[in-house]
Amino acid sequence: MLHNQNKETKTSNTNLNIYNQEVKFSNTKIDDHKNKLKVSNYKLDVLENVFANSTGELNAQIKNLKASKLKEITTSNINLNVCNCELEALNNELTAQTKDLKPSNAKSTAQIKKPKVGNTQLTALEKVFSDSIVELNAQKKKLKASNAELAAQMKTSNSNFVKKIKNLEQPKYECEITEPNLKSSI
Repeated sequence: MLHNQNKETKTSNTNLNIYNQEVKFSNTKIDDHKNKLKVSNYKLDVLENVFANSTGELNAQIKNLKASKLKEITTSNINLNVCNCELEALNNELTAQTKDLKPSNAKSTAQIKKPKVGNTQLTALEKVFSDSIVELNAQKKKLKASNAELAAQMKTSNSNFVKKIKNLEQPKYECEITEPNLKSSI
């Protein structure tokens, strides 16, 4: 019976040694996985730093882009104001010329109505009156053309402004982050 107990004890000890070796092997595997996890965490930290730097650079680019677009818009508005001033000056000039023509036209009309005026004088006055009307119509056409040109410039400027604002509202990011393989095979 003692012999059987010794045999069982030896078998138990052998089994215990095998189990201890398996535990050591498992612990080694766990340590390997811990080391791999540390490396993966380090890589992740590096990627986070790269992402943070990229985000900072992107924010700086967006800020610079907004500033340059604002400068372009301001310049465009200044140019538009200059065009408006030029158009207003042309309008004032045309108004003044129209006022100058009214007394002349009234005088011509009054002279035409006088029966004492001879045919030659009447024809000359009619020509002056007719020329005044032609000149006035030409100036009106110029004014309409100037107004149309300004309207086109304003439409183009407003359209470009809207496009620029829409482009500022839609930033584009490109960044690729790969995840390390953290699967364990315990």
